[in-house]
Amino acid sequence: MFTMNANFLLKIASLLLLSVTFAACETPPDPEVIAAQVREARRVALRASAEAVLKEGKEFYDRGDYNNTIKKLTSTPELFQTDIDVQVEAYKYLAFSYCLTRRQAQCADSFSKAFTLNNAFELTPAERGHPMWGPVFERVKKSRPQ
Repeated sequence: MFTMNANFLLKIASLLLLSVTFAACETPPDPEVIAAQVREARRVALRASAEAVLKEGKEFYDRGDYNNTIKKLTSTPELFQTDIDVQVEAYKYLAFSYCLTRRQAQCADSFSKAFTLNNAFELTPAERGHPMWGPVFERVKKSRPQ
């Protein structure tokens, strides 16, 4: 699987944004506007990179390769530096994979991290009823402050 390097994506996005910004400019653009545009380009590039990693992790999961799911999702720091919804989904698949490989403590920890990011985090009814991670999810959910 090919995953774009987040730094490469950030550099390309920044250069593209700057070239478009300076094209046909008679007066220099506002540095604050440029900084905001660069931050947004970096955020978009980071999210794209994180989503690609999450997709690869989910593909391992769908093939029943839970150890490689865990390896993929835990070895890519930018996955946990992006938007909360992407992080929560990554923690959910980590929890599922840990439970399916009989690592209950790590399963519970992953669910706990998902709840920390989104206190309203939920599983679908089908996911909640799973015999491996359903009870772990319920235990972690009940232990959360309301």
